[in-house]
Amino acid sequence: MGQAKQKPTSTQRMINAHPYCALCGGVRPTETREHFPPTNFFDCFHRPERFVVPACNPCNRESAIADLLAGILSRIGFDEPTAQEAEDTSKLVKKLGKLRPDLATKMFSVGPVARKRAFRRYREQGLDAPGEYKAIAISGEMFQYLNLFAHKAVLCHYFNTTKQPLPRQERRTKFPEAKGTGRNGRSASRIVEPSRPRHGNLTGQARAQRI
Repeated sequence: MGQAKQKPTSTQRMINAHPYCALCGGVRPTETREHFPPTNFFDCFHRPERFVVPACNPCNRESAIADLLAGILSRIGFDEPTAQEAEDTSKLVKKLGKLRPDLATKMFSVGPVARKRAFRRYREQGLDAPGEYKAIAISGEMFQYLNLFAHKAVLCHYFNTTKQPLPRQERRTKFPEAKGTGRNGRSASRIVEPSRPRHGNLTGQARAQRI
């Protein structure tokens, strides 16, 4: 008897059905599957398996920090977190500290003067900003990563609806646009160059929790 025929893996079936990456618009061939939203958004990091798009390795790899930052920010709220939510958030923050310690330091090292100024601005606009809440800072490169995540969300939703990559001629930005060398010799993508907000920095408030 001949050797039993192996069933194709989920990734191989995706490659066979959709040979080109949905994120860079078919510039590179499909090499893996990209789940969206990422596990960072779900308790215990369990995600539904239905929303999957074909991706090349560069697009999958270069959006990892964007996914991580978006996941951390998605967990910020005004209610007291559950034990599981606090544990998951702590893991994400530690991961950011390992991958990009510079971003983690900027994000979670808001000084008392900057915090007081931001909270005063909120109150002047009629927003509730309880004094016991913590503050985080989002600025510079972080805005670009969040813009990348939003761009990725659009591309994933387009593919999920049409089963085709969004044509590049219909895009305002490329994914990724170029590669260079970032801090500490890391590979850095200039994937999205959003217009900078006029205020330059956004200091946000977060509930008090162990992070």
